[in-house]
Amino acid sequence: MKSYRINHVNLSDGSKLDSRLEHRRTFNLPNCELNIFETFHKSDNVILSYSGGLVVSSMMRGEKVMSEDGQEAFDFLPGQSVILPDGLTMNVGFPDADENRPVQCITLTLDWDTVHKNLDYLNERYSNRQAPFEWKLDFSHQHSKIAWSL
Repeated sequence: MKSYRINHVNLSDGSKLDSRLEHRRTFNLPNCELNIFETFHKSDNVILSYSGGLVVSSMMRGEKVMSEDGQEAFDFLPGQSVILPDGLTMNVGFPDADENRPVQCITLTLDWDTVHKNLDYLNERYSNRQAPFEWKLDFSHQHSKIAWSL
């Protein structure tokens, strides 16, 4: 199976960090927000909440160990991405993060109105007339390991 990787994003200047745990750079557009998160020291049991839209997160460097309430923890590694529903809270660990091997993750949050407009467009233009089918997002059937490799 062929593997595709996202090009590396430059790390932040270490002398200008506001935090060594999930330092955040943000870029905003009208219907979405791109965040670059970097962690420069080992940490456990960090609670991260995702809200404000549909979240697509891709690991760039390092490793996170993530778990949702009642779910088995999984390693989130470079080349993997997750799609997270609004309001999800995750427990995250950074087992190997340090100054020489920071963890870096990019997260794109899409405005729900934009997501729903695009789903409506898909249903109008690309409906399946052969069988009942609807383009939609359904987070009620998650796999215990929600990361996948690109």
